[in-house]
Amino acid sequence: MKKVVIISLALIFGLLFTSACSKSEASKYSDVLYDQHLRIAKKILALVKVFKEGKPLSLSKRLRELKVETDKAVIMVNEMEGYKGDTELRDAYQENFDFYQSIVDNEYTELVGMLEERNTAFSHSDVEYIQRMQETLNDREEPLDEDLKIAIKAFEDKYSVSIDRSDLEKAIRRITRQ
Repeated sequence: MKKVVIISLALIFGLLFTSACSKSEASKYSDVLYDQHLRIAKKILALVKVFKEGKPLSLSKRLRELKVETDKAVIMVNEMEGYKGDTELRDAYQENFDFYQSIVDNEYTELVGMLEERNTAFSHSDVEYIQRMQETLNDREEPLDEDLKIAIKAFEDKYSVSIDRSDLEKAIRRITRQ
């Protein structure tokens, strides 16, 4: 009887340890994606801030930094395996990273080129154009964000982890308020 209790306790502790390791692995997996998303959001915030401040000389630098970050994110996510074969979270982040790379390569590059060509402070119409563009981009990004939230919730539920998105949400709120 004593052996059965010891073996049972050993199995229970083994299962708990395995479960804790899986949670840790799941957290690490989601953290890699989340951290990359946060880095991109902060670079976008820095670029949007320069747009709002009307300082054309800083635009190229901020755009290059954002391009490096988005390119790195796309490469990273393309090379990632799904977590235990589950690709839903990775794929949702990939959609976001591809979107960011696209707007950096297209809308932001075009806008920065146009504004730097003048080499003067932004006019009122420039600022209005930037605001309209940002609103359009926010509208295009919204469904991607919703899909990502759904994927995060599903990942959290499936692997019993909690993904704290508060830093990212703060950065996004700052971007959309500016």
